[in-house]
Amino acid sequence: MSGRLKNYAFVNGANNNIMFCIYQVLMGEPHLFSDRQLKTIESIVGAYRRCVSEASSKHEKKARRMQDPVEQVPDALANLFPGAFIGTSKERIPTGLPSTDLISRSRDLLSKLRERLRQVKFQRLKEELKGVSTEINQDKNQLVRKYKDLTFSAELVEALENIDAEIEESGSPFDRSKSIAFIRNVLEESVRQVAIVIRHNTGQPASQWTDRGKFGEAVTYLKEVAFISNKEEKWLAGFYGLISDTGSHRLSSERFEVRLARNILVECCYYLTDKIDKFLAEVQETE
Repeated sequence: MSGRLKNYAFVNGANNNIMFCIYQVLMGEPHLFSDRQLKTIESIVGAYRRCVSEASSKHEKKARRMQDPVEQVPDALANLFPGAFIGTSKERIPTGLPSTDLISRSRDLLSKLRERLRQVKFQRLKEELKGVSTEINQDKNQLVRKYKDLTFSAELVEALENIDAEIEESGSPFDRSKSIAFIRNVLEESVRQVAIVIRHNTGQPASQWTDRGKFGEAVTYLKEVAFISNKEEKWLAGFYGLISDTGSHRLSSERFEVRLARNILVECCYYLTDKIDKFLAEVQETE
């Protein structure tokens, strides 16, 4: 057998304590973390979630508990966060499979930590976008005209024109969650329409995409024909993932989250449509 630790062996009280400390800082003083550090924390949380999932999967196959030595929480750490480690001083640090109770508590903690990370990221974006509402509204009106000039579908043009009415009518948190899902649908269709314009005007084939293809396939096609770069592909996928998590995967959303998603949508689509003429001109020059 290999001496390498199994992934689930990293699910333990000590690592939970570290996650809890990070969560406490994010709740009280999130400014202590830079944007780069937040990305690192997200990666760590993602990796730890995979370990927890693996441990849970093992428990489904093997209904057993390990009797491992007790490891005490250091006094200095306990004193720094009084009350944070109640009951954890008896937590087993497993050399094998962690207990089901530990797995359950790890999941709850990681869920809270992921939600707080999402809130902090949205709050920072909100601060960055202060004072630019007027310019964004102007861009939205220009974007509507661009969509019409590019002969995008009438349904998409109407959705973009009415997006603010959709947001204003979202009175409850549940309604606002549906508004973000609406914004995501506008993004999906906008990217698909851009891909259709590029394909129909250049004749460049797509390996796995048709005019009715899904959002991810349309993005891949735009990268294949060099309309967008790898970084732009990641940027689009990142925004799509963020509003999917905020809207479709949760029952409620905050008002500022909806406004923020709307503003990013407008600038994102404005950026893409603004590239079309230049791209088509470059393609014609190479023919």
